[in-house]
Amino acid sequence: MNYRNKIKSLYGLLFFFWIGSLSAAERMPLTQIQEAAQAGDHWAQLNLGAAWDNGLLGLPVNAGKAAYWYGQAAQAGIAEAQFNLAHLMVTHAEIAGGAEQARIWFHKAAEQNLPDAQFLLGIMLAEGAGGAVEVDKAVYWLQLAASAGQQDAADYLQKHFNHTR
Repeated sequence: MNYRNKIKSLYGLLFFFWIGSLSAAERMPLTQIQEAAQAGDHWAQLNLGAAWDNGLLGLPVNAGKAAYWYGQAAQAGIAEAQFNLAHLMVTHAEIAGGAEQARIWFHKAAEQNLPDAQFLLGIMLAEGAGGAVEVDKAVYWLQLAASAGQQDAADYLQKHFNHTR
């Protein structure tokens, strides 16, 4: 499985876990989310990006609008938005930046201890997606992710580098 398929697979699992964990109070109506996002609420921007990304709250799927809102929250330092923006960049050809920018955003999220970002950054570094192959850095990020319980990172390390946690 190439890195794009790994990223798509992992993201789908993460999104359904996240949306299922929301309480009723956290599930604001679309108009409230839009107003909050436009007023600069970075978590609302993340949620509005997710709504556009996944066709939720009555919105159609629109990767461009999702990227815009994820980008607003990502620039404010929200690790989950950085992760989601990077994901869009490597899974949607129409999103500017591609693998090179995705690698940068995954790195920003990985530095904030987001294990899934550490895992996907490690894969991109190991496989040379978005830049040169950097095995030592790949192993570093994959080990961090694995030590945080990211099983896919542990499996990747074992399979490709014969490492264990």
